[in-house]
Amino acid sequence: MCIRDRDTSIRDLAVFSDRYAEVIHRGLAEAKPMRGSGISAARTISPIPQTPPDRKEIADAIRETEQWLCTEEAEADLRLKNGKVADLVGWRKVLSILDKMPHPVREVDLMGIRFGDITLVSNPFELFNGIKNQVQDNLASRCVLVLGYANDYIGYAPVASEYEKDGKKTPSCSYAAYQVPRFIGEPPFGPHLEQRLVDEMTALARQVNDA
Repeated sequence: MCIRDRDTSIRDLAVFSDRYAEVIHRGLAEAKPMRGSGISAARTISPIPQTPPDRKEIADAIRETEQWLCTEEAEADLRLKNGKVADLVGWRKVLSILDKMPHPVREVDLMGIRFGDITLVSNPFELFNGIKNQVQDNLASRCVLVLGYANDYIGYAPVASEYEKDGKKTPSCSYAAYQVPRFIGEPPFGPHLEQRLVDEMTALARQVNDA
């Protein structure tokens, strides 16, 4: 997890916002009228199963982290301490979800919008390119843009192979598949997520294109 001091974060945010504004202004200056006519939209709330983590492993991690936060080492390393606190908050949120729903299911908001010849399909993830590319390949005859961070934020949507890197059977643990869900207090999804998103976003795009 990346933790920066306040001044560095504000400076980095200013650089990012300046670059974003520059791209928007350039895009507006170069924009041309759309070909075609008609507007259509469709939306689906898709219930996608999550993979419940081992409760004992989470409880052990919480206990060990709480003990570490009381040590001199924690007081001496603020960066590491902040990261451990973020882990602790995330683990507790996951346990709270599992208390209410032992087999968690996350509602995922997906939308399709067509403006003339351009089709937009949105999702609430930071989507791996492998998923986006499959949607666009399925609709190769259309101009399709796949947009993330829409209507919600649920972390990454990684390709199925990322879920093989669980840190138990493999030397490393996937940041996108396992670590980010912990940071934001969500149970991870699983390898089924890739095909589910490809199928449902493709279906939404076809629905608005045929309307």
